[in-house]
Amino acid sequence: MSNQIDESTITMNQNPRGQGSRVVGVLLGIIAFIILAGAGGFGYFQLYKMNASLTQQLSSLQQQVASGATNTDTLLQSVSQLQQSNPRQTQIDILNHMYAAQAQYLVRLANIYVQLMHNMPAALALMQQADETLQNVVDPNIAAMRQQVAQYIANMKAMPQVDIAALFMQLNALNNQIDQLPLPATPLQQDNNAPAPAVDETGMAWWQKGLNRSWQALRQIVIVRYDDNRAMPLILPEERNYLYQNLHAEMQNAMWGVLHHNNDVYQASLQRAISWIQRYFVQQSPVTTSVLQTLTNLQSTSLQIQDIDLSALTRQLESAKA
Repeated sequence: MSNQIDESTITMNQNPRGQGSRVVGVLLGIIAFIILAGAGGFGYFQLYKMNASLTQQLSSLQQQVASGATNTDTLLQSVSQLQQSNPRQTQIDILNHMYAAQAQYLVRLANIYVQLMHNMPAALALMQQADETLQNVVDPNIAAMRQQVAQYIANMKAMPQVDIAALFMQLNALNNQIDQLPLPATPLQQDNNAPAPAVDETGMAWWQKGLNRSWQALRQIVIVRYDDNRAMPLILPEERNYLYQNLHAEMQNAMWGVLHHNNDVYQASLQRAISWIQRYFVQQSPVTTSVLQTLTNLQSTSLQIQDIDLSALTRQLESAKA
C-alpha cells in the first residue's frame, strides 16, 4: 500500500514539468503565427498600394496619349485648313525654309574653309553662292541678313588673297630645282701677272745673294693672291651635299610655314635660301636666275591674314529658318 502511494506521488511530481513545456511550445507557436500573419498582411498591403499607384500612372498616361492625339489631330486639321485657304503661302514658306537651310549650309561650309583650311578664295565663292540663294527668299527677316552676308563678302574681297595650295606647289617645284643649281668650278681668278724679273746679283755681297735666293725660293712656296672682286667662296666636294641639303631644309621650312600660316617662319626660310644661293652658286646661270626671281616673288606674299568668324551668321540663319 505504501509503494502505491509513493509511485503516485512521483507521477504527480513529474506531470507539472511536461505541462509547462507544452504551454511554452503553444505560446511560441501562437507568437510565430501572429508574426507571419502580420508580415503577410504588410506585404499584401504594400502590393495593393503599388498596384494602385501603377493603375493611376497608367490611367494618367492614357489620358496624356489621348490628349496628344487630340492635339495632333487639331494641328493636322489646322494645317489642312491653312493649305486649303492659302496654298500659295504654304508653298512660299516651304521654299523660304529650303533656301534658308541651303544658305546656312553654304555659310557653315565657308566658315570651315576660313577657320580650319584658311582658304579664303573658296570661302568667298561659297559666301557668294549663299548670297545668290538668299535672293530667292521672300521673307523680310531672312532677306535682312543679306546685308550681313554682303558685308562679309566685302571684307573677304578687301583682304589679300593667298592661294595656299598654289603657294605650296610653287615651293615644292623650287625644291625640286635645288639640285640643278650650279656651283663654281674655279671660284678664284687666275693670276695673269707676269713673273717678277730676276734680280741681278752682280756686285752683291755674299749675304745679299743668299738673302735674295731665299726670297725667290720662298715666293715659289707661298703664293698670295688678292681678291679685289670678292669672288664666291670655294666649296669643297664633300661639303656640296651639305649645302644642297640645307637648301632643301629651308624650302621645307617655308612649306611648313605656308601650311601652318606662320609668316615669320615662311619669310625667314625664304631669306636664308636667297642669301645662300646668291653667295655660293653661279649667278650667271639661267637656273640660278630663275630660282632667285621666283623666291623674290614668293617673298612678297604675306601669310598674315585676318580670320573671319561666320559662326554668328550661321546661328542667325538657323533661328530664322525655324
